Amino acid sequence: MLYLRRPIKAIIDTLHMDLGAIQKTLQEQKSAIADAAETAKKAGEEIPRSITGLHAPADERANADAYQKKAHGQQVWLTWGTWLAFLAASIYAGIAAYQAHLTRESLSNSTSSLTQTLDRMDNQTDATNRLATAMETANANVLAADRPWIGASIILDHEMAVGNAPVAIIIFINSGKRPAIVTFMQGRVRLLKSLPKDPPYLAHPPTGASASFLVPGAQMDMRLEIVQNGTLNQAMMDQISHDTFLYIYANVKYSDPADGSTHHTHVCFKYNAHPETGSPVGFYNCTIADGYNDAN
Repeated sequence: MLYLRRPIKAIIDTLHMDLGAIQKTLQEQKSAIADAAETAKKAGEEIPRSITGLHAPADERANADAYQKKAHGQQVWLTWGTWLAFLAASIYAGIAAYQAHLTRESLSNSTSSLTQTLDRMDNQTDATNRLATAMETANANVLAADRPWIGASIILDHEMAVGNAPVAIIIFINSGKRPAIVTFMQGRVRLLKSLPKDPPYLAHPPTGASASFLVPGAQMDMRLEIVQNGTLNQAMMDQISHDTFLYIYANVKYSDPADGSTHHTHVCFKYNAHPETGSPVGFYNCTIADGYNDAN
């Protein structure tokens, strides 16, 4: 709005300057007319005095009288002309002042109307911006609702018993509405009294790095041996049954090909070897206190 109001203010200031210039010009014309009238008056007074001081013949005095009458007539006409010019200048000044007043009033009304118009345009712009923001939010919500989501579950191919070599199978499934590009997967089995906030993985996990295209509803498996290259023994089972928990945790990273956004899923499972707790022996999702299950 400011860049439109400044030119209008400049026009009004220019009109003020033009009216001042007109008034100054009229004042100068009035002074010039007054000076001319005073000069003519002095000339008319000087002529009779000059003639009176001379002893001129009758014909010269007659010529002088005629000249004096002519000069007096010219002085009268000059006086009338002066007043008529002054009257015309005054009328012109009045008309110019009235026109300047009308122009200022018109510009003032125009400025007010323009201000109101610009205010309405600003309001419309704000409304348009709010609508655009709402549409962007709606589109973002649609994209978020249709994005890929990878979750996980776990099964064992053999039961946890002495002499067995059970393998934990973590099943990752895309439950979203768009495909996911899986860029990395890793998992680990550990005996711990409690799970660290950021549990460590092997430098070179058995599953290694992976990159796969997981369509909606499709699944991907990760196999983790409970005992590396061996079987469960009684000492390990006693340890799990007393003061140590068997944790299996994994991490998967993936991206959304629709918008390039990246996501991850952290999963954690804990083996319950204490049927006296009221829950059957087996693997369960880690609790909130364990603090590792997470997804974005």
